[in-house]
Amino acid sequence: MFTPSLTRTLSVSSLHIPPQEESAPAQANRPPAAAQDAPGTDAASPRAAAAAGEATMRGLLVKVVGTTNTVAPIGDSIFHGKEVGTLAEGKILEIETHPDHVVPSRRGPNQEVLRNHKADAKATEKNHMWHPLFAENKARYKDNDWPHIRSDAFAEVNAEPHKSLSANLPGRLRARAAPIDGYKKIADMSAGDFIAEQKAYQTKLLSKHTKDSIMSSHRSVGFEYEFTGHSLAGTASHIILARTPPQSDLFGIGFELETDSGDVVEIGMPPFIVPNKTDGSPDRKEIQEIHIKMRAALGEVRTAANKLGSANLDALLELLKEKGVGTGWVRSTAQESAIEIDNMQIVEPTASKLQGGNIYSQMNISLNGDEIADAIIGSRVDSQDEDTSTADRSHMGILCKELDDTALAHLEAQAGDDAELEALPAHFIHLNKALANTMAIPSILIQRVATLPDDDDYSSIVKELASVWAKDWVPNILATTSASRDDLAAMKTYAQNNAKPLALKKLEGLLTELQGKEGLTNPRQVENNAWVAFKNGSHDEYFNGTTLTRLTNHSEALKNNEQYRSILALATELNELVDSDGNLVNAQKKVVPEDHKDYSGLDEVYADKNERFNQRVATETRASAWTPLMAGVKAVVEREIDNTIAMIDSEAVVSHPNPRETGGEEYGIAGRPGVRRETYVDQPLTQAEAEAGGKRQEDLLAIVTELRSSLAMKQYFERQA
Repeated sequence: MFTPSLTRTLSVSSLHIPPQEESAPAQANRPPAAAQDAPGTDAASPRAAAAAGEATMRGLLVKVVGTTNTVAPIGDSIFHGKEVGTLAEGKILEIETHPDHVVPSRRGPNQEVLRNHKADAKATEKNHMWHPLFAENKARYKDNDWPHIRSDAFAEVNAEPHKSLSANLPGRLRARAAPIDGYKKIADMSAGDFIAEQKAYQTKLLSKHTKDSIMSSHRSVGFEYEFTGHSLAGTASHIILARTPPQSDLFGIGFELETDSGDVVEIGMPPFIVPNKTDGSPDRKEIQEIHIKMRAALGEVRTAANKLGSANLDALLELLKEKGVGTGWVRSTAQESAIEIDNMQIVEPTASKLQGGNIYSQMNISLNGDEIADAIIGSRVDSQDEDTSTADRSHMGILCKELDDTALAHLEAQAGDDAELEALPAHFIHLNKALANTMAIPSILIQRVATLPDDDDYSSIVKELASVWAKDWVPNILATTSASRDDLAAMKTYAQNNAKPLALKKLEGLLTELQGKEGLTNPRQVENNAWVAFKNGSHDEYFNGTTLTRLTNHSEALKNNEQYRSILALATELNELVDSDGNLVNAQKKVVPEDHKDYSGLDEVYADKNERFNQRVATETRASAWTPLMAGVKAVVEREIDNTIAMIDSEAVVSHPNPRETGGEEYGIAGRPGVRRETYVDQPLTQAEAEAGGKRQEDLLAIVTELRSSLAMKQYFERQA
């Protein structure tokens, strides 16, 4: 029982206890009310006070480890209960330890906040134990406002294990959130000062907490800015110009300077970390303030470089260093960068996206599936009155909208009510976008053998759809939404019966359009024409003495054909069996009469070789045409769609080595759905997860998501809660 002399030390910050009319004895049984800790209070003083006889402790005295929230159950349910208040690191509490009053729940670490506890909705075991704050009157534990604290969120004051508690702890716990009280908002800091502060903050946190713990209470956010121009017209994109060492060991990423389309220079920044708001959501206002400061600093660098008149790369790096934007810049030594670095001048950009002093911005931020869907919806809803992007006007974008409309109609039919796009659940948003993304596969595959007009190349614009690109596998994204297992199972049935037919219909139209596209040439059309000309105009059913000559007349057109040599070799063998009139001959080139004893044997050899020759010519003619190429592409996309649907309700965390570039990506492989997987950010195993046999879906906190344009970022910030 708490005594008046202990209330200052045992006070709990932010605990809200509704006022009640109580007698003096009853008031002593309440949890501690919010109050300021007394200066210089010794954390061990409650134990000393109790030992001095000032009170008789009937519960266990514990100290909060890290930052956590207490939860008041509703009935017997902690999972459906509400958060009561935040407990700071080091707070001293008295808790109940009797097994009759300890409540098991699936609600685990970092899920205390009601908005954020949805991640545990899919948990199957109640393996987290919640202890009520101690009261003499045990009936108080049933009150709807009585605080409970999770058993992994505290330690005994004397740091000795308590046997009655250790048995309650599950064998594997989610990483608890690292404290955020050391974070300094950008406020009046300059961009350079904030970058330096972030380096120190990340380093300090990592010295005491794991990366998982840190990311449980923070969001990572990294910016990319195209901010100035260079003098080498037509230089390829993504040529590395310079790098800095990693900003910290938390991510192992430094600043990077590279070329980009339109003869511009882009800077990629390492991730900053920003504490979550109290409801577990990202602090959009703080992130926006960071973006504003960083963009302004680069605008000043651009202006300063232009004032120099003839700034080279070294001068640009010096200006960045003066602004505190990266330290230890080193020019790239890669061979492909040498010419660009040695001859490049920093100039006023000519690209339209940087006109009027504009800086083109992109942002990578860690979001859960619901937050990603909100960003996608926001981009679509807020852009309805503006010009749509190339991606949104493409077959891919049209399919995505049709899938959204179909899903809404399906859900409306079930609910018997109308709904808007913003009411579409997050898991449907991600399914529809994943299926729409498969429409990029034909252009990716065709370009491996042909050249497509720019308007028909979806390999890059697939990332621009709604200007939001989630960099992970679909099952991992779905695992971070609030969808239950039943929700996903129902959507899987819907996808098979409703969404798949719509996607296949759109695929047919896309392939038909590509096949008849002007300017799209079959890369093997010359070969195809040569085979057709040979077969139809120079070769009849039977091989004769002129067949080989006619075939060799096409050698220039067919010289790069892989099958040409094998067919030519077979034709050479046949040519040894006949004369110029088509009569069978022996090894001495003498005609063999039909009544000769060797005739039937030679005729069988000829017939076999002639049949094989005709088959090879016919097969090669078909292989050189568009029809089988398009049929192959269609089959791959169909398998990709099936694989995507098959993994909707997967319970596995998907992780595979990703290709280094789009050209090496394979599609239609079971268990590995996804387009542009070289952009995916892998979900690495922590040591604890590796020891426990792997990562579980409930271990997934967020997905690195790229907002692909300044407009998408603006829309995201404007949708602040």
